[in-house]
Amino acid sequence: MKGSTRVRKQTGLIQGRSVRAKRIFSPKAAKPTFQFVYMGDSWVIGGNLTGEAIFNGVLYATSKRKPSFVIHGGDGVFSGGADQYRCLKFKLKKYIPNIPFIMVPGNHDGIITGSNPNKKYNFANYISNFPRKFTPNLDFTVSFLQDRVRVVAMNTVQGFNSQGQTLYGLTNGQLDYLEKQLTPSRFNIVTMHVPLKEWTSGFSKQKARLLKIINQKKVPLVLQSHAHEYRKVTGKVTTFITSGGAGAALDPGNIFHYVQIQVTNGKVSQISRKEVNWIGSNLGKAPCNCPCSSTQSGMRSTTKAARVRSSFSGPSVYGKRASRHGRK
Repeated sequence: MKGSTRVRKQTGLIQGRSVRAKRIFSPKAAKPTFQFVYMGDSWVIGGNLTGEAIFNGVLYATSKRKPSFVIHGGDGVFSGGADQYRCLKFKLKKYIPNIPFIMVPGNHDGIITGSNPNKKYNFANYISNFPRKFTPNLDFTVSFLQDRVRVVAMNTVQGFNSQGQTLYGLTNGQLDYLEKQLTPSRFNIVTMHVPLKEWTSGFSKQKARLLKIINQKKVPLVLQSHAHEYRKVTGKVTTFITSGGAGAALDPGNIFHYVQIQVTNGKVSQISRKEVNWIGSNLGKAPCNCPCSSTQSGMRSTTKAARVRSSFSGPSVYGKRASRHGRK
């Protein structure tokens, strides 16, 4: 591979070894052409057989599509324990060992827990794809194609108020950081866990400033999760995508899914929601013998438990649990 077409080498500790992004544009192309996968809210935890099978199916389908990289919108695990992160690491190494994996902090990822402050470091220890780029707020940037493609991941989880409610939004300091990372000459992707419409009311001024920055910097994609649904809102310049269907309990009326995004000559050319659904008798069997799980005896070494389907055959049995396992 010639130097002019080589993507900068990235190190992903979550995968346990160095990985190199595939070539995703021609050296003669003025602007990048590539595809990547976006997913969110997988809630990896031992005992959640439905969620595990769906997430395994998402990763398996992702591997077949051979994306240039994968972005996860947060809530990768359920409560931030090291055992959950080890299980997540196991799955990534099994299904997408050579694909760069980027994950933004979510409220379920243990970064704000008060009972065990050490949990907040599990995210950095296991999801430290690019450790030298982390800020104290757990924001970070990832660059591809000699910095022509920039992913900026922002932590929207701001702790608790006096009533014990979680605070969601971005601080002015974080917005200063974001503004410095975005250059209109790049293809910029901004990702954060909590969608703007679910930010805490005290962050209304910061929300307005964020929208102003995104507009001024001509950001083509803003990727969000937290809501266990799929939603796409397209403006004149920016497309906002919300995707939280990679294994967590679904909001009513939604389906398990991930999102495939195609960029052609520096423009978003296609956004496709890809459904992942159950297959017959394998319902409840997670196709991954993860040694970290307490339920490994109930799992099968097969990728047939969850596959991509072109149509939805009915409401998921797991979706009925959404009201009992809220995301907030």
